Amino acid sequence: TKFTGDRNGNGKADSGDAGIFCLDSYAYLTIDGCTFAHSYGLARWKQKAFMLNTDMSGATTELSLSNCKFTDIYDFNDSDAKYEGGAAIWLCKGATAKLTDCEITGLTSTSRGGAIRLVEASSVVYMNNCSVYGNKITDVWGNGIQVSNGNFYVNNSTIAKNTGAGAAFNGGGNQLIVNTTIVNSH
Repeated sequence: TKFTGDRNGNGKADSGDAGIFCLDSYAYLTIDGCTFAHSYGLARWKQKAFMLNTDMSGATTELSLSNCKFTDIYDFNDSDAKYEGGAAIWLCKGATAKLTDCEITGLTSTSRGGAIRLVEASSVVYMNNCSVYGNKITDVWGNGIQVSNGNFYVNNSTIAKNTGAGAAFNGGGNQLIVNTTIVNSH
């Protein structure tokens, strides 16, 4: 199954296309074996492949992805730094993303995470046996992954060949990196 933001039907991410999913408070979604492609965002809101945003106090949202692929996704948000980055997955407070056997490649963001971005202290990403490669940012900070705040746990994965200033993996928060290769990034 392929999910796409390609509203103009030309098979590529460009102006006029849209984000794919915005999961809000108390959303719980599990997906296996899908492709997410051709999403293009110019506005700050809902212009990611997955935007996990829980604004209610104490609310949670959880996304579980297995055997999925992300490709050809652009997030050109420059109007509000809080919403920049994370073309594949952007997480706010109370949001959790679990990725297993996923491939994230060919994504572009203005800054703060070409592929994944965690924004708040209570956001969590678990990533196992995944690859994050060939993504880029056009400005700075985390050409693959940006942990502005939150908890990032990665095991048995590869983060490689991402381009743009600010390292393949950038940020603060809590990070646990086990048996993972981070190599050949700009």
